[in-house]
Amino acid sequence: MRFLLDESLPPQFVKALQRAGFEVLEVRQLGLGGADDMVVYATAQALGAVLVTADKGFGDIRRFPLGTHHGIVVLRVIGKPERQWKALERALCQDLKGQNLTGALVIVTERKTRVRRLQSG
Repeated sequence: MRFLLDESLPPQFVKALQRAGFEVLEVRQLGLGGADDMVVYATAQALGAVLVTADKGFGDIRRFPLGTHHGIVVLRVIGKPERQWKALERALCQDLKGQNLTGALVIVTERKTRVRRLQSG
């Protein structure tokens, strides 16, 4: 699984995710620092990547409908990067391990990971 890390998260998360075995790109590496949300979103789609962000706006399913993207992970942890990393690592390496995130919205808090998917039927 490939991830695109938004600039709303600390850059050290790139190397930490890579050490955990994930393929990760960062918007700043791609020259997209300060880019509009729709540009970041479109880039994630073009790369076939799950977007990982702390920007709550990406959790708006009216703007980014379920089932229409490669996956969005919104990290909702306030505080030091260590707390954010602990929650993200738990979500990706334990809670979501082996899951296909295509089309899903994942909300990660300090205590839990919630996954919303398009309901079939």
